[in-house]
Amino acid sequence: MKDRDRNRWLHEQLVGWEREGIVQSDQAAALRGRYPLGADDSRFGVMLFGGIGAVVVGLGVILMFAYNWSEMTKISKLVVIFGALLAAHSTGYLLRYRWLRPILGDVFGLLGTMFFGAAIFLIAQIYHISSHYPNAFWYWGLGAMAMAWAVPSLAQGLLANAVLTIWAGMELCGFHEPMLLRPLAVMIASGALAWYLRSEVLTLVSGVSAYFIFCFFGTHFAGELFPYAVLLTGGLYAAKAEGLALHGNAVFPAAGPVLSKLAVAGMLFASFLLGFDVFHEKHVYLNLRDWGGTAEYVWWALAVVSLVALLGVMAWGQRRGRGSWRRLLWPLLAVLAATTSLLIGRLDLGGDGVATAKSLVFHALYVMPVLLVLWTSCDNGDARQVLIFAALLAVWIFARYCDWFESLFTRGVAFVLFGALLFCLSIRYQRRRKALAAGGGLEHA
Repeated sequence: MKDRDRNRWLHEQLVGWEREGIVQSDQAAALRGRYPLGADDSRFGVMLFGGIGAVVVGLGVILMFAYNWSEMTKISKLVVIFGALLAAHSTGYLLRYRWLRPILGDVFGLLGTMFFGAAIFLIAQIYHISSHYPNAFWYWGLGAMAMAWAVPSLAQGLLANAVLTIWAGMELCGFHEPMLLRPLAVMIASGALAWYLRSEVLTLVSGVSAYFIFCFFGTHFAGELFPYAVLLTGGLYAAKAEGLALHGNAVFPAAGPVLSKLAVAGMLFASFLLGFDVFHEKHVYLNLRDWGGTAEYVWWALAVVSLVALLGVMAWGQRRGRGSWRRLLWPLLAVLAATTSLLIGRLDLGGDGVATAKSLVFHALYVMPVLLVLWTSCDNGDARQVLIFAALLAVWIFARYCDWFESLFTRGVAFVLFGALLFCLSIRYQRRRKALAAGGGLEHA
């Protein structure tokens, strides 16, 4: 049973329980707070499609004016720009606060922020301002982030994440700017906004945005290093998710599961890529050493912070007898492997044999957790997880088809073993489903 369906059932039952005196009013209120219904899907759908519509309308209006832009005077251009900006935000304000239509207010506010971004570029064109063009995305993103905090607005927060991630990519990859504070400020502001709004969607988007920004730190001087950035950032997410669980986060309980899923997805993706030899060629690590400065400090700081966070949370969980080390063992081993691999490459140690050993380690870090989750998912009767992780294992088998299994015989053996494994898992899954159904535990599995 999904959490939302379970919580909806509980809310329906609480009405009768209060009436019959089974629970008191304060107890019912506490239970409703502990198990909230969450956001209404229909409201989110209105905001999603309305937001997409606002973006499309904004682009359409910009293109319409661009068609006659050269024929307009400078004053008329400014009137159009500021008039559209003022009209969109004024309509959004009235809808949100005067007519109590917050979703539609968000849509028009998003349209106004689109016009704000267009205004930056158009005014620069009117006055022939020649500047560092990523700055336009920086100021546009800052405006969207300010609106997201001022309203507050999920839609504005999503737009701010998208624009500021594009800005970071332009600065770090396009211009090789060795900046640090502004990208970190973006990630902190976005994560704090997600926490303030208690939004799972914004938490997910902020986490993905942070993955991209940390990748940009590496790809601007060595593109093959980006899987390390993903893996080390995933270690931080895993530590934070476990830390929130240990703390007993009742303010935003959905944050931990979202971070945990981000960690698993990112670390599996990175481990899969690092299993290929191309990511362990000598020149990749020498680029890290040659650039030095802020670029290199970011990598080692990320590795150290990730290790310290994982070890600290594991020690905290051990002290509280919660067994956190079991859940964090795989992230810790993966972060240790990534840090060791970077250090070996940085010191220019070893040769082709070392590169092969690194690849094998990351193959193990990918395959072992996938097999473990497959086995436990069969025990729990979780069909969705079984399908997802079986697909992940199949992707790995097919990816290694060409470089590992050179002869038809070895390829045949690989597919026979994979098919036999799936057959055994299907039998185990069916048996567990029957056992759970007989014991009445299937609904919650």
